[in-house]
Amino acid sequence: FVFQRYLNTSSLNEKFIKTQIFESSDFSSLYVSDHVTEVEDLFKLINYWLKSSFKKFNSSSGRGTISRQILKLIEALDNRKKGPLKISGGFEVFVDINCLHLMPNKKYFIKGFEKITLDEGSDSLGHILQNAPLFLIENDPKCSPASAFGFGKKYHDLFVVTSGYIIKNLKTIKKRNSSLFKAYIKEISS
Repeated sequence: FVFQRYLNTSSLNEKFIKTQIFESSDFSSLYVSDHVTEVEDLFKLINYWLKSSFKKFNSSSGRGTISRQILKLIEALDNRKKGPLKISGGFEVFVDINCLHLMPNKKYFIKGFEKITLDEGSDSLGHILQNAPLFLIENDPKCSPASAFGFGKKYHDLFVVTSGYIIKNLKTIKKRNSSLFKAYIKEISS
């Protein structure tokens, strides 16, 4: 009953929510604006995103479990947690700075990467989020090394960053002129 009230009292409209979702064939990302702070709005935003993501990946969350998943994600965002959370339906959600990234819970490897230039035309939120949830960057020891993710020795001098990190630190990254690479990931066949 409480969850239905959240959906009914939220001031967010579907048009706005759709502008916050970015999808590719392998993942779905949600940008959570600093202006979306009310529990009702967060609940409605994440509810819409999860339902559209489950539909995209042909999965269901099971009856009654989506509300618990949403509350878990709201709590993670509020507490500024990072890293993956397993949710029902066979997915992991990577909690990021103002972003959530959903991927099927499978093992992945980097099949290649491409250098990205952050010029004036590419610093929009949409461009960064539509590229990938995962990037590699040089010279940023505050971030986790790629080897910690099991991506292999080939990437030992690169660090893993997410689109949320890039959005938050865009000016610094440009100023340092750090090389940034979009990671192409592929599922490991079982």
